[in-house]
Amino acid sequence: IVPMQEPVTRLILEAPGGLVHVEAGCDGEKVQWIRVHNVPSFAHKLEQPLEIAGTGTVTVDTAYGGDSFVISDATALGLSLRPDEARDLAELGVRFSNAATEQLGFDHPDNPDWTHISFCLFATPIERQGQQLRTAAMNRNVSFLSSRGLWVRDEDRFINARKVFPDNTLGELTIYEFDDDARLKVVTEAVEAHYQDGQWIMNDVSQTEFTQERVLTRHVEQMARATSLTPELLGIVALRPENMSIRDIDQFMTYLEDNGLDTRQYQYAYWGRFMTPLAALVMLFISVPFVFGSLRSVSAGQRVFIGMLVGFGFYLISQVFAFNPLLTVLLPGVVFMLLGIRAVRRL
Repeated sequence: IVPMQEPVTRLILEAPGGLVHVEAGCDGEKVQWIRVHNVPSFAHKLEQPLEIAGTGTVTVDTAYGGDSFVISDATALGLSLRPDEARDLAELGVRFSNAATEQLGFDHPDNPDWTHISFCLFATPIERQGQQLRTAAMNRNVSFLSSRGLWVRDEDRFINARKVFPDNTLGELTIYEFDDDARLKVVTEAVEAHYQDGQWIMNDVSQTEFTQERVLTRHVEQMARATSLTPELLGIVALRPENMSIRDIDQFMTYLEDNGLDTRQYQYAYWGRFMTPLAALVMLFISVPFVFGSLRSVSAGQRVFIGMLVGFGFYLISQVFAFNPLLTVLLPGVVFMLLGIRAVRRL
């Protein structure tokens, strides 16, 4: 741990690509701002033709990020980035690096002796998470869901909501505001916020303001913030139980219950996770009489039709009738298990 020195604490981090210089502005035994000077990273040559023996002419980029790279589109080359192709990819990468050094060379602005390409990177197209990050860099208003809830950027503000509800209510809301020098200016925390008449109404609000001289804090019961960011623009997505783990569902149900909110859909999902293996065993068990029982004298088509009716009945009872969540999940399995036991005994 580096001891704090006011007004500025300086430290150096050693990374494989070089030294990272860090400055932390300190006042009153608290860090007020942080500035990082990272290792150089830049594009060198873009969309360059490169002749590869046995492959032909390909289009590549060269760049530097701690080391020099030649970058090629794996999809355009017909490559699959799988472990069983690792050796072929490594051998092809060496050919790309050597060819790029020979045909394109490399120029480092601070190191004139660096004239070679060290590595080859076979890249794949941007997928969902990468596309979200790319959108964040290119648009003013962006939003995406992470393991820590909903994150939104609105000009110089970054908004995080740990809980998102179907009625456009946000829970455990934190707003970070920065000045023109990218220094943290204000942090606003609210227990919840709901959208009404073109503005977000925040309840139980704590606000901390950072100035050059001191840190100011205040608490208000309610605060309104006018904004063009509607729930539709934010891309709010309610937490869906099918995308949550059992532990997350349990914690979320506790949160809903503490706030007097409906938990039924999450209870169905919670108990359904435990009953899914049992349901599979029940379906397997009740299929035995149709294969080995008295129905063996009927045609295959009749057996399939009866089996479909039984399976559909099992699904209908488990999905349609809204009883107590635990009873709704448990009852179909128990009923059909008893029917299966009776049918097997008659074999």
